[in-house]
Amino acid sequence: MTEEQASQILRALWRLTDDELLGMGAHPLPRGSFKLICYGLISADNLDGALQRASSFSAAIPAMPQLQTSSQHGEVTISWDPLDIANDHDHLWTFAGIALVHRLMAWALAQPVNLSRVELPFPQPRSTEMPDLVFGAPQVYDSAKPAIVFSTRLLQAPLVLTPEELEIFIANSPAGLLARPKGAPSTSAHVRRLVQQGLRKGRRVESAEIAERLAISQQTLRRWLADDDTSLRQLRDTEIRDAAITALVQGDESISEISTRLGFSEPSAFTRAFRRWTGSPPSAYQGRAN
Repeated sequence: MTEEQASQILRALWRLTDDELLGMGAHPLPRGSFKLICYGLISADNLDGALQRASSFSAAIPAMPQLQTSSQHGEVTISWDPLDIANDHDHLWTFAGIALVHRLMAWALAQPVNLSRVELPFPQPRSTEMPDLVFGAPQVYDSAKPAIVFSTRLLQAPLVLTPEELEIFIANSPAGLLARPKGAPSTSAHVRRLVQQGLRKGRRVESAEIAERLAISQQTLRRWLADDDTSLRQLRDTEIRDAAITALVQGDESISEISTRLGFSEPSAFTRAFRRWTGSPPSAYQGRAN
């Protein structure tokens, strides 16, 4: 079965049951609940904030398992009450629940979440091929609850994906949750996203804020960007240039309005910067969409 076929089957089951937990929760979870939960999580500054929100959501939504988060010895443990384990003879829903939490974290952080171990509330099976494939991490069996364990360093990792990306993710779900994430984005990719977020809010993010969001020092930020053959100024100039060109081509704002929104002190400063980036004045790009 391909990932797309599995996704089609699950989407059909959601339509038929109107329950995103497919009968395995204490109460039905109506379609659209997962999307609302994701929207509530992505505006958190970092993973720690998102986990705190998730705990409060699970208290307010009876169908959602109650998450418990604890931290000690440099490790974070996220556990929850199992779904209907009595009817989960093949442990499929236990695997699915753990995978969902794990994949959702990786998606929100736009990077793989390397697990120290997975805790499973049943005896070790004769074959561990499935958990090895699903989690790529050591397993501990006969635990009190399902749980994932990872480094506390990830708690300060920023949530960098946008509402637009969430819409795409939800539209394609559960495809994005079926495969284990591979490959971490570069530092420059993270910085680019943070710059874009700032521009959407009408402000420029400075190196101190970016370093704090990435839980590193400004010196480390500069060094890692240099390893990517770039700098914060280069990345910021590129994002501002692209945002300016998009706005000019759309033609919904004046040059003065674009200048102010992108953080320039006056239109003449914007014009000088735009000439430096493109070799042309802003007026050369105005209204090209028409």
